[in-house]
Amino acid sequence: MLVEAKLKVTGEVQGVGYRFHCRQLARKFNVTGYADNLADGSVEVYACGEEKDVDAFVYELRKTKPLDARIDTIEQLEHRPCSFSPESFRVI
Repeated sequence: MLVEAKLKVTGEVQGVGYRFHCRQLARKFNVTGYADNLADGSVEVYACGEEKDVDAFVYELRKTKPLDARIDTIEQLEHRPCSFSPESFRVI
């Protein structure tokens, strides 16, 4: 079953390669979606894929980060069946 997860990541996450880190992990776990800088300085991450792959992706995001990033919080906003399935993982 395809599921989606939406996360909001706060801290020093813009301008430090965090979105590209997300894309690299998404490719590793065969997850589609996006990572987008928000106006408040956080990053929104949307991931869609097989439940085990999305869960592994979210777990790895919580465990790893780019060298220059500082993660204050990773808030999981959603985890439910996919409402849409993007073809790839985009950095917005």
